[in-house]
Amino acid sequence: MGKPVKRPGKNNYEIQYPLPQKLRQVMRTSAIYRSLGTADLSTAKKLYPVRLAEVQAEVTRLLAKHFPDDQNVLQELQELITAYKNADDHAEPDTFSEKDILLDLVSEWGTKQRLKRIEAFKASPQHKAGEPLPVAIRQAANEIQVQAENFANDALNPRTKIDTITESWRKANGPKLSVSTREEYERAIKRFSDWCARQQIEYYDQITRRKVREFVEETYHGKMGKTANLSLSGLRGVWKHAMTGGFVEEKSTVWDDHEYPDHIRIGTGEVKAEADEEAPFSFGDIETLLTKLDPPLFADVLRLSLVTGGRSAEITALEWEHITKEDDGYWVSLPGTKTKSARRRVPVPTTFEPLMKRLTSNRTGRWVFPFYPKLVFETDKKRHSYINKEFNRKRRNLNMPNGKRQGLHSARRTYIELLEGAEVAVGTIKLLVGHKRHDITIGRYTKGHYVDLRSAVEKLHFPEDTCNRINCGLSTT
Repeated sequence: MGKPVKRPGKNNYEIQYPLPQKLRQVMRTSAIYRSLGTADLSTAKKLYPVRLAEVQAEVTRLLAKHFPDDQNVLQELQELITAYKNADDHAEPDTFSEKDILLDLVSEWGTKQRLKRIEAFKASPQHKAGEPLPVAIRQAANEIQVQAENFANDALNPRTKIDTITESWRKANGPKLSVSTREEYERAIKRFSDWCARQQIEYYDQITRRKVREFVEETYHGKMGKTANLSLSGLRGVWKHAMTGGFVEEKSTVWDDHEYPDHIRIGTGEVKAEADEEAPFSFGDIETLLTKLDPPLFADVLRLSLVTGGRSAEITALEWEHITKEDDGYWVSLPGTKTKSARRRVPVPTTFEPLMKRLTSNRTGRWVFPFYPKLVFETDKKRHSYINKEFNRKRRNLNMPNGKRQGLHSARRTYIELLEGAEVAVGTIKLLVGHKRHDITIGRYTKGHYVDLRSAVEKLHFPEDTCNRINCGLSTT
């Protein structure tokens, strides 16, 4: 198994690949080093899987060059296995079938090759009677036996590859998941696949609870336990599919019950401080953003998020059909980005009718917020992602006092805190912001069809100056 290393006096990271014992004797080194062409560790890790495959191929060529008999032996074994698979299984009473005989030959092949190597050395001039076998000879003989046995086992009892399970899971479950949930699964799968490549792990049965712990400790070192638990949950679902998809007979529990504390960093034991939590926008922050964001269309996204509690990705995805004027005022249909509960219709407080009249006064094109009309995006999702990244970048550039603790959800946090301060019921707030209601009574027996959402949002109160800023950018000061 190779790994990225940086040796003293070298500028770039290299793969350090340990050589098989018999090659060490020939090449007079325990490992070979091949450059990854970069001094950056993160880049080296990305390049590692492809370069590792090249180094493995190089070692295979070296083995074939210096020990050609090994390849010949395995070719003979392959031919024997093919003959076994095609053999007649019929047998007369008290006799063995052709298939039985060939199976014995396949099973014993590795042992016979090991003994053959040892006897060949004993018969050579290099061996002196009475002296023990050199370690290198014993290791080479044992190696060909193990190699032959693994080869035969894989051919006669094929093992399930991890890639096979993940591809089957994608086909069976991918279409059922929301876009964001599917992406969370895919991120976890990619990190796990990259780790497996570095560890030279290919098969389902190679993953044990100990291996899972190693994966987490190496991949999520310094990350919060909550992040690791989210990935484990996704990979647990993929592993469950191994049974439901018919690849294995019993459900695996290797991903279960690892219980990393949510607010403790993996590997360091550091507890997440309150100062690390994302903060809402203060009224001062809102004024700064509404007056300084450029282009002003970003300020309008913020305005609508503040009065609907919508995620920025939901707001930038709005089309004109999502905004309607009812008898009691304006309503916005938010598409949701995560669960089914996230899709919802939210009333806009009547205080902000001036804002809604301005936004809907010129209904042209597809989007309510027509950002970057000259850019072409492959999908709507990529468009929304691009806009959100730009919004966040422009917000950070303003260097607000709590800027490092604020993000795309800070407007939602302000909305939720104001409703909580107005003593709106928690279950109602969850309906408005698209969060799941997990309580058995509220979440399972009612979907909130009779909740007066209009009455709830009318309790949303900003200071007068902030209201004016949200409505039309006018300040009373």
